[in-house]
Amino acid sequence: MKKKISLCLYSGVVNGTFIGLVMSIAFSYVSASGRYSPAPTIFMNHFEHSATAMLVSILLWTCIGLVFSFSSLIFEATDWSILKMTITHFLIAYIGFLPLAILAGWFPLKFNNIFIFTVIYIVIYIIMWLVFMNIARKEVTSINKKIQRRNKK
Repeated sequence: MKKKISLCLYSGVVNGTFIGLVMSIAFSYVSASGRYSPAPTIFMNHFEHSATAMLVSILLWTCIGLVFSFSSLIFEATDWSILKMTITHFLIAYIGFLPLAILAGWFPLKFNNIFIFTVIYIVIYIIMWLVFMNIARKEVTSINKKIQRRNKK
């Protein structure tokens, strides 16, 4: 378990920071006319220096990565059904991610913005769940074929 926690820490920090940085660059091209901004203007206005805003952005991206990395440990509970693991993961990740997204200035703390965020979160979650389930199904099929070949020998 200690090894899994270390791996979650490492992957959460690296993946969260990397994905946050890539997304900030992409959004800078789209919304800031190519001028780099680590976060939306409303977030940047809270800081006197852009370096401080960048540091806080990195910390938030890291925390987001950690939320998703640690919440994925739920799928290690092999005695749970896939439905129970998925619902638990969905809720923990959502509850951890929502306040970080608000702190990052991605949207203001208003009901309609939270509703839109939630709908987008659900759609992305479903798409990713379907992709990962398809990958898992292919792995199981491959393992079953290898077992069948081994049993025929």
